[in-house]
Amino acid sequence: MSESARREDASAWRLAAAEGRRLFNEQADLAEARRAFETSLALLCDAHGEDDPRRLSALRDVASVRHAQGDTADALALLREALVAYDRLGPAAQFERAACLNELGSVQQSSGDLRAARASYEEALEVLRQDVGNPLGVASCANNLGRMFHDLGDLDNCGPQYQEALRLRTAILGEDHPITADSVNNVGTLLDSIGELDEAQSFLERSLITFSHFRSKDHPDVAQIRNNLGRLLYSAGRAGDGEPHLAAALKIFENHLGADHVVTAQVRNNHALVLESLGRTDEALEAGMAAVRAFEKRYGADHPNIATALTNVANAWMKRGDLSAAEAAHRRALGIRRRRLRPGHPVTAHSLTNLGLVRLRADDAAGALALHEEALAMLTAARGEGHPETGQAHVNIGSAHCSLGNPSAAEPHFARAADIFETVYGAHPATAQARDNLGAILLALGRDEEALRELEIAAALTRDAFGEAHPAYAANLVNLGAALHDNGRLEDAERALTDARRAFRAVNLAQDVGYVSATVNLAEVFLDLRRPEQARACFEEAGALWCAIAGPEDSRARSCEDAARSIPLPVQEAGHDA
Repeated sequence: MSESARREDASAWRLAAAEGRRLFNEQADLAEARRAFETSLALLCDAHGEDDPRRLSALRDVASVRHAQGDTADALALLREALVAYDRLGPAAQFERAACLNELGSVQQSSGDLRAARASYEEALEVLRQDVGNPLGVASCANNLGRMFHDLGDLDNCGPQYQEALRLRTAILGEDHPITADSVNNVGTLLDSIGELDEAQSFLERSLITFSHFRSKDHPDVAQIRNNLGRLLYSAGRAGDGEPHLAAALKIFENHLGADHVVTAQVRNNHALVLESLGRTDEALEAGMAAVRAFEKRYGADHPNIATALTNVANAWMKRGDLSAAEAAHRRALGIRRRRLRPGHPVTAHSLTNLGLVRLRADDAAGALALHEEALAMLTAARGEGHPETGQAHVNIGSAHCSLGNPSAAEPHFARAADIFETVYGAHPATAQARDNLGAILLALGRDEEALRELEIAAALTRDAFGEAHPAYAANLVNLGAALHDNGRLEDAERALTDARRAFRAVNLAQDVGYVSATVNLAEVFLDLRRPEQARACFEEAGALWCAIAGPEDSRARSCEDAARSIPLPVQEAGHDA
C-alpha cells in the first residue's frame, strides 16, 4: 500500500469514529452509530494492525454503543479485552486504563453487579485524580460513582460525588452544556430522593431546558429528564402532571431502544406507578407485567429491577382486590431485595411496607404492625428521622395500631408524621392527610377541641390542593363534620357533611364507604337538630347502600335499618272541612 493510501485509510477510521460519536451523542441513532464504530475499528486494524494501541479506544467506542443497546455481555467482554491490553502496555497507559475501568463500572452497574461497579469506579477515580490535565475524566468517574451510591441508597456518599462532577463540568464546560446538564439532572434526582422536592424540580427543569437546546425533542437525553420529572411530580402529589412526561419518555425510548430494552422497561415501570395512582388500574397492571417480563428476559429471575416492577404489579392487584396475588408479588419482591441489596437498604423497607399494607387489608393487623416497625427502623437509619419516607412509616404504624383498637398508641405516630410532612412539604396533600389522621385519632380519644383544630387545617389544605370536587377533600369533611358535631356546632357539622356528600357524588362515588359514613354522620346530626324525617331518610339511604356494598346480612346495613325504624315520625293532625 502506498503512503498516500495509508494516510487516506488513517483519515477514514478517524472520520468513521467521529461520525459514530455524532450519531451516538447527538442523534441517538444506535444502530448507525454501532456500524460507524465497528467500521472505524476495522479500518484502523487494516491500516495499523491489531497491536496498535489506538485500537483499544475503538474497542471502547464499540462497547459503549453495545452497552446503550442493552448488550451488556458484549460490552463487558470488549472492555475486559481492552483492560488486558492496557495492562500489557504498563504505566504509560494508566490513565487510559482508568478511563476504561470507569466505563466497565458503568456496564457492571447496568448488569446489577453493584459491588464490582464500585470497585471499578474507586480504582479508576484514584488514578484519574493524578491526571491533572483531565478533570473531565474525574468528573465522569465521580458522576458514575455517585450514581452507583444512589442505586445503593447511600445518599450521604452520593451527594459529594454528584457535587464534584457538577462543579468540574460547570467550571470547564459552562452551565449551558449537555454534559453539565447531565450532572444537574443527577443532583435533581438526589434532591428528590432526600425530599427536597421544590429544589429538585428546579434542577430537573433547568436540565431539561439545556438538553432541549442541544437535542431534538425526541432524543433519549430529553426523555431521561422527562422520566425523572414525571417521577418527581408523582412524589410531590401531582401524578396527573407527571403522567404526560412519563408517557412521552416511554414513547421516545420505545422508538430508540425498543420495547424490551431495560431502560424502556424502567420508564414503563415508572409509568405503571403513576397510572395506578390515577386509578387506571388495568393499564398499570399491563405495564407493570410487561416491565417484569423485560427485566426477566435481560437479568434472569433475581434482579432488583424485577422487584421494583413486581411492586407496581402487586399494587395494581391490590386495587383489583386480589390480595393473594398482591401478597405473592410483594413477598417475591421482598425476597429479591433481601438477597440482592445491602442490609438495611431503604428499598427493602419499601417492600416491608407494601407487604404490611396487604396484611392490614387481610385483617392481620398484628402482622402488619411488625412489618411496619421493621420498615421504620430501616428508614430511620437510612433516611434519617425527618425524612418523608420515615414519616410515612409512622403513618403506617399508626394505622396498624388503630386496627388493633389502640388509638393511644397510634396518636404519637400520627403526630410525628404530621410534624415531618409539615417541615418538609409545608402546605401539601401529605401534610393534610397526616393532620386528618391525627384529628380522627384525637376525636376517638375524646380530645375534641384538638381534633377539630387538626381537621380544619387538613380540610383547608386538601381543598387548596385539589379543589372541592375531590374524594380526599370529601373524606376530610367527613371527619371534620364528626368533630364539629362532637363540639356542639351542629349547623356547621350539617354543612360539612352535606358538602362531603356533594363532593363524593361529583366524582361518582355515591356508593363509596366514605359517602355512606358521611350519610350516617349526617343522620345523627339531624337527630340532634330534632329533624327526625331527614334523619330517618339518611339512615334508610345508608342502610340501602350498605346492602349494595356488603350484602343484606351486613351488620352495618342492619344497624342503619334498625335506626331508621326506631325514629318516631311526628303525627299529623287530621284536617277539618271548611
